[in-house]
Amino acid sequence: MGVYGAGALLLTEALLGAVLVKGGYVERNASNMRVLVQGVHFTNTMLLVAALTLTWWWLRASAKSIPQGLKPLPSHSAMRPEAEASGYLEAPGVRSVAWVALVATMVVGATGSVAALADTLFPSPSLRAGLADDFSAAAPLLVRMRWVHPAAALVGVVCVGWLCWRTRAWMLAWLMLLQLVLGVGDVLLLAPTWMQVVHLLGADLYWVALVVVAADVLWPKQEADPLRG
Repeated sequence: MGVYGAGALLLTEALLGAVLVKGGYVERNASNMRVLVQGVHFTNTMLLVAALTLTWWWLRASAKSIPQGLKPLPSHSAMRPEAEASGYLEAPGVRSVAWVALVATMVVGATGSVAALADTLFPSPSLRAGLADDFSAAAPLLVRMRWVHPAAALVGVVCVGWLCWRTRAWMLAWLMLLQLVLGVGDVLLLAPTWMQVVHLLGADLYWVALVVVAADVLWPKQEADPLRG
């Protein structure tokens, strides 16, 4: 299932990239259409990373066609043992929490790509000037949309924090805290390119960890064969 999803998303990733280039939504283009395509493109990227993560996560537990010395540990859950033993994963509503956390984080990612684009095209000379531009009617729409990302991030933190508490996934909680620190640092440093790259790397690691935790909640009995439909 993971392989098929990754293959399909890889195709859409290429098509969306072609739309960005062929449509001229590159360089200094700050049109509303670029904002839309940018958000859709990044969302597709997150789904592609999720599909690849699931393929790896389910495949690593497979004992088929793996030499004896290379077989993974029997337990491959991302949860702490006490979470599984105490029935946290079967608690009412925990699956809904996992879905909400995934969707909320994708919204955070999409709005983050728009905020990063705004910081690149319209760099602020100071933190005060940047905050003023965010709520200025004379500022470009792209700049006035920057506040959506931190607002979405706060909602995402609540949703993922709830999932961490329900599943006792403390490593995910630490990655979430790290990502918050990187986000604040990005704002305080006025979003230099190197900091945006570090922030994106942290976001990728955080997203991979969230997908793994959510997968253990949503598909606890999933077979490890990634080609399984």
